[in-house]
Amino acid sequence: MRIMLNSLRIVFIYAFFSILWILFSDSILSFFIKDASVLSSLQTVKGLFFYFYYFFDAVCFN
Repeated sequence: MRIMLNSLRIVFIYAFFSILWILFSDSILSFFIKDASVLSSLQTVKGLFFYFYYFFDAVCFN
């Protein structure tokens, strides 16, 4: 039971910081980039980077 609670705690901490990253990095991008199409493209690239970074982290280091 204790292992499950520790695992859940890690998941919630990860989710919390992931949401913060998504919200604040989008705000920072929109502050500097005013063109909507460029902003959309950069947000897509940022999301893909985020996904692949954690995918390779999970595959390679666990």
